[in-house]
Amino acid sequence: MVCGRALERLQNPEDTGDVIVLNMLRLLRGDGSSEVRRAVLQTITITKASLADILLCTRDIREDIRVSAYREVSIEEASISILIFYIAG
Repeated sequence: MVCGRALERLQNPEDTGDVIVLNMLRLLRGDGSSEVRRAVLQTITITKASLADILLCTRDIREDIRVSAYREVSIEEASISILIFYIAG
């Protein structure tokens, strides 16, 4: 879990082949520990490439993972909406 948080700063979301992002997505899809999946959800940058895997977490067996997935997507959506409002305004 600590490793997932440490990797947050090393992500390069602009690079679709970024090894760190790819490994975070691998952990998100298949790690047996819900703590690891939740840590990855809280630290991964939401991009077009990662959004599908994040949305899959809304069907996770654990309720806390589903809640985290919805929370992360809604925070990102709110940030984009605010940005668009200020740019357009």
